[in-house]
Amino acid sequence: MTYSRSWESVEPIKTFTLKVVIAPGQAEAGKVKVSSRVLKDKSDNMDVDLEIPMVSGLEAALQSAINQRFEGDAMELKQSLETGLKAYVAECKAEGYPIRPYQLFIRYQQCSLNDKVLSLYVDYYQYTGGAHGITERRAYNIDLKSGELLPLAAMFKPGYDYKAVIEQEIKRQIALDPDAYFKGDMGFKGINKEQGYYLEDENLVIYFGQYEIASYAAGIPEFKIPLKLLSI
Repeated sequence: MTYSRSWESVEPIKTFTLKVVIAPGQAEAGKVKVSSRVLKDKSDNMDVDLEIPMVSGLEAALQSAINQRFEGDAMELKQSLETGLKAYVAECKAEGYPIRPYQLFIRYQQCSLNDKVLSLYVDYYQYTGGAHGITERRAYNIDLKSGELLPLAAMFKPGYDYKAVIEQEIKRQIALDPDAYFKGDMGFKGINKEQGYYLEDENLVIYFGQYEIASYAAGIPEFKIPLKLLSI
Protein backbone atom coordinates (compact mmCIF):
# COMPACT_ATOMS: atom_id res chain seq x y z
CA MET A 1 0.00 0.00 0.00
CA THR A 2 1.11 3.64 -0.46
CA TYR A 3 0.34 7.14 0.50
CA SER A 4 -1.23 9.72 -1.79
CA ARG A 5 -0.35 12.96 -3.53
CA SER A 6 2.73 11.50 -5.26
CA TRP A 7 4.12 9.61 -2.32
CA GLU A 8 2.65 6.15 -2.02
CA SER A 9 3.19 2.62 -3.35
CA VAL A 10 2.67 -1.09 -2.77
CA GLU A 11 4.59 -4.18 -3.75
CA PRO A 12 2.83 -7.23 -5.25
CA ILE A 13 4.12 -10.75 -5.68
CA LYS A 14 1.90 -12.92 -7.80
CA THR A 15 2.28 -13.70 -11.49
CA PHE A 16 -0.18 -13.30 -14.28
CA THR A 17 0.20 -11.57 -17.66
CA LEU A 18 -1.31 -8.53 -19.21
CA LYS A 19 -1.27 -7.35 -22.77
CA VAL A 20 -2.02 -3.83 -23.95
CA VAL A 21 -4.34 -4.05 -26.94
CA ILE A 22 -4.30 -0.71 -28.74
CA ALA A 23 -4.33 0.18 -32.42
CA PRO A 24 -1.09 1.54 -33.87
CA GLY A 25 -0.53 5.13 -32.82
CA GLN A 26 0.22 8.24 -34.85
CA ALA A 27 2.69 9.68 -32.38
CA GLU A 28 6.34 9.29 -33.26
CA ALA A 29 8.41 7.71 -30.49
CA GLY A 30 10.58 10.25 -28.72
CA LYS A 31 8.74 13.27 -30.11
CA VAL A 32 5.89 13.39 -27.59
CA LYS A 33 6.72 15.25 -24.40
CA VAL A 34 4.91 16.40 -21.29
CA SER A 35 5.68 19.75 -19.69
CA SER A 36 3.95 21.97 -17.12
CA ARG A 37 1.72 24.99 -17.39
CA VAL A 38 2.26 26.74 -14.07
CA LEU A 39 -0.39 28.99 -12.56
CA LYS A 40 0.09 30.65 -9.17
CA ASP A 41 -2.16 33.14 -7.47
CA LYS A 42 -2.29 34.06 -3.79
CA SER A 43 -4.78 36.34 -2.12
CA ASP A 44 -5.87 36.87 1.48
CA ASN A 45 -8.46 34.12 1.17
CA MET A 46 -7.10 31.64 -1.38
CA ASP A 47 -3.78 30.13 -2.36
CA VAL A 48 -3.61 28.62 -5.86
CA ASP A 49 -0.55 26.69 -7.04
CA LEU A 50 -1.17 24.65 -10.17
CA GLU A 51 1.13 22.57 -12.35
CA ILE A 52 -1.03 21.40 -15.24
CA PRO A 53 0.36 18.80 -17.66
CA MET A 54 0.64 19.91 -21.29
CA VAL A 55 1.47 17.55 -24.15
CA SER A 56 3.57 18.50 -27.19
CA GLY A 57 4.78 16.65 -30.26
CA LEU A 58 1.39 15.48 -31.56
CA GLU A 59 -0.77 16.50 -34.49
CA ALA A 60 -2.22 19.94 -33.69
CA ALA A 61 -5.92 19.07 -33.28
CA LEU A 62 -5.19 15.93 -31.26
CA GLN A 63 -2.71 17.74 -29.05
CA SER A 64 -5.15 20.59 -28.44
CA ALA A 65 -7.95 18.22 -27.46
CA ILE A 66 -5.74 16.42 -24.92
CA ASN A 67 -4.45 19.65 -23.41
CA GLN A 68 -7.94 21.13 -23.22
CA ARG A 69 -8.96 18.16 -21.11
CA PHE A 70 -6.12 18.73 -18.63
CA GLU A 71 -6.70 22.47 -18.46
CA GLY A 72 -10.46 22.14 -18.34
CA ASP A 73 -10.39 19.78 -15.38
CA ALA A 74 -8.07 22.11 -13.48
CA MET A 75 -10.02 25.29 -14.24
CA GLU A 76 -13.35 23.66 -13.44
CA LEU A 77 -12.11 22.78 -9.96
CA LYS A 78 -10.58 26.23 -9.48
CA GLN A 79 -13.81 27.98 -10.44
CA SER A 80 -15.81 25.69 -8.16
CA LEU A 81 -13.64 26.59 -5.18
CA GLU A 82 -13.77 30.30 -6.02
CA THR A 83 -17.56 30.15 -6.10
CA GLY A 84 -17.69 28.36 -2.76
CA LEU A 85 -15.17 30.79 -1.29
CA LYS A 86 -17.40 33.80 -1.92
CA ALA A 87 -20.26 32.27 0.04
CA TYR A 88 -17.88 31.10 2.79
CA VAL A 89 -16.28 34.55 3.23
CA ALA A 90 -19.68 36.25 3.29
CA GLU A 91 -20.90 33.85 5.99
CA CYS A 92 -17.77 34.30 8.11
CA LYS A 93 -18.06 38.09 7.96
CA ALA A 94 -21.75 37.98 8.82
CA GLU A 95 -21.22 35.66 11.79
CA GLY A 96 -17.90 37.07 12.93
CA TYR A 97 -16.00 33.86 12.30
CA PRO A 98 -12.28 33.81 11.39
CA ILE A 99 -11.64 33.17 7.70
CA ARG A 100 -9.42 30.18 6.93
CA PRO A 101 -7.90 30.61 3.45
CA TYR A 102 -8.80 28.03 0.84
CA GLN A 103 -6.00 26.15 -0.93
CA LEU A 104 -5.82 24.48 -4.32
CA PHE A 105 -2.65 22.65 -5.33
CA ILE A 106 -2.29 20.55 -8.47
CA ARG A 107 0.65 18.26 -9.22
CA TYR A 108 1.07 15.52 -11.79
CA GLN A 109 3.28 12.49 -12.26
CA GLN A 110 4.17 11.16 -15.69
CA CYS A 111 4.15 7.40 -15.34
CA SER A 112 4.54 5.89 -18.80
CA LEU A 113 4.95 7.25 -22.32
CA ASN A 114 5.50 5.50 -25.65
CA ASP A 115 4.32 6.08 -29.20
CA LYS A 116 0.88 4.60 -28.39
CA VAL A 117 -0.09 5.51 -24.84
CA LEU A 118 0.54 8.28 -22.34
CA SER A 119 -0.21 7.33 -18.74
CA LEU A 120 -0.04 9.91 -15.97
CA TYR A 121 -1.96 10.92 -12.90
CA VAL A 122 -2.87 14.30 -11.48
CA ASP A 123 -3.31 14.95 -7.76
CA TYR A 124 -5.87 17.68 -7.04
CA TYR A 125 -5.47 18.86 -3.45
CA GLN A 126 -7.97 21.24 -1.95
CA TYR A 127 -8.46 22.68 1.50
CA THR A 128 -11.78 24.33 2.24
CA GLY A 129 -11.74 24.28 6.04
CA GLY A 130 -11.79 21.58 8.64
CA ALA A 131 -9.01 19.47 10.11
CA HIS A 132 -7.24 18.83 6.80
CA GLY A 133 -7.54 19.02 3.05
CA ILE A 134 -8.41 16.25 0.62
CA THR A 135 -6.55 14.94 -2.40
CA GLU A 136 -8.34 13.53 -5.42
CA ARG A 137 -6.17 11.52 -7.78
CA ARG A 138 -7.23 11.24 -11.42
CA ALA A 139 -5.35 9.01 -13.83
CA TYR A 140 -5.25 9.85 -17.52
CA ASN A 141 -4.44 6.87 -19.74
CA ILE A 142 -4.56 8.37 -23.21
CA ASP A 143 -4.57 6.66 -26.59
CA LEU A 144 -2.17 8.88 -28.57
CA LYS A 145 -3.86 7.96 -31.83
CA SER A 146 -7.39 9.03 -30.90
CA GLY A 147 -6.87 11.13 -27.78
CA GLU A 148 -9.45 9.02 -25.96
CA LEU A 149 -9.12 7.93 -22.34
CA LEU A 150 -8.60 4.18 -22.05
CA PRO A 151 -10.64 2.34 -19.43
CA LEU A 152 -8.98 -0.56 -17.64
CA ALA A 153 -10.81 -3.10 -19.81
CA ALA A 154 -9.09 -1.68 -22.92
CA MET A 155 -5.77 -2.96 -21.61
CA PHE A 156 -6.81 -6.60 -22.07
CA LYS A 157 -7.92 -8.89 -24.84
CA PRO A 158 -11.69 -9.50 -25.02
CA GLY A 159 -12.75 -12.46 -22.91
CA TYR A 160 -9.86 -12.27 -20.46
CA ASP A 161 -11.13 -12.20 -16.86
CA TYR A 162 -8.80 -9.43 -15.77
CA LYS A 163 -11.19 -8.40 -13.00
CA ALA A 164 -10.90 -11.71 -11.15
CA VAL A 165 -7.11 -11.78 -11.51
CA ILE A 166 -6.62 -8.22 -10.27
CA GLU A 167 -9.06 -8.60 -7.38
CA GLN A 168 -7.34 -11.76 -6.23
CA GLU A 169 -3.98 -9.99 -6.20
CA ILE A 170 -5.35 -6.96 -4.35
CA LYS A 171 -6.88 -9.23 -1.69
CA ARG A 172 -3.54 -10.96 -1.31
CA GLN A 173 -1.75 -7.68 -0.77
CA ILE A 174 -4.38 -6.43 1.69
CA ALA A 175 -3.95 -9.65 3.68
CA LEU A 176 -0.30 -8.72 4.23
CA ASP A 177 -1.38 -5.70 6.30
CA PRO A 178 -5.11 -6.08 7.05
CA ASP A 179 -5.19 -3.50 9.86
CA ALA A 180 -4.37 -0.74 7.37
CA TYR A 181 -7.71 -1.18 5.59
CA PHE A 182 -11.39 -0.95 6.41
CA LYS A 183 -13.19 -4.24 6.93
CA GLY A 184 -16.60 -5.57 5.97
CA ASP A 185 -18.91 -3.38 3.90
CA MET A 186 -16.52 -0.44 4.18
CA GLY A 187 -13.55 -2.41 2.92
CA PHE A 188 -12.39 -3.59 -0.49
CA LYS A 189 -15.25 -5.19 -2.42
CA GLY A 190 -13.80 -5.30 -5.91
CA ILE A 191 -12.86 -3.09 -8.85
CA ASN A 192 -15.31 -1.41 -11.21
CA LYS A 193 -15.52 -0.33 -14.84
CA GLU A 194 -14.26 3.15 -13.98
CA GLN A 195 -11.45 1.84 -11.79
CA GLY A 196 -8.53 4.21 -11.38
CA TYR A 197 -5.26 2.86 -12.72
CA TYR A 198 -2.07 3.87 -14.46
CA LEU A 199 0.92 2.23 -16.08
CA GLU A 200 4.32 2.75 -14.49
CA ASP A 201 7.48 1.14 -15.84
CA GLU A 202 6.50 -2.54 -16.08
CA ASN A 203 3.62 -2.31 -13.62
CA LEU A 204 -0.11 -1.90 -13.71
CA VAL A 205 -1.02 0.23 -10.69
CA ILE A 206 -4.55 0.08 -9.29
CA TYR A 207 -5.40 2.85 -6.83
CA PHE A 208 -8.30 3.93 -4.64
CA GLY A 209 -9.37 7.31 -3.32
CA GLN A 210 -8.90 8.57 0.21
CA TYR A 211 -11.44 6.99 2.57
CA GLU A 212 -12.51 4.55 -0.17
CA ILE A 213 -11.03 1.41 1.41
CA ALA A 214 -8.87 2.84 4.20
CA SER A 215 -8.61 5.77 6.59
CA TYR A 216 -7.32 9.23 5.71
CA ALA A 217 -3.99 8.39 7.36
CA ALA A 218 -3.50 5.62 4.80
CA GLY A 219 -3.40 8.17 1.99
CA ILE A 220 -4.21 6.85 -1.47
CA PRO A 221 -3.89 3.04 -1.44
CA GLU A 222 -2.04 1.66 -4.46
CA PHE A 223 -1.50 -1.90 -5.61
CA LYS A 224 1.33 -2.57 -8.05
CA ILE A 225 1.02 -5.57 -10.34
CA PRO A 226 4.02 -6.32 -12.62
CA LEU A 227 2.85 -6.68 -16.22
CA LYS A 228 5.11 -9.68 -16.77
CA LEU A 229 3.25 -11.50 -14.01
CA LEU A 230 -0.14 -11.19 -15.65
CA SER A 231 -1.12 -14.12 -17.86
CA ILE A 232 -3.72 -14.14 -20.64
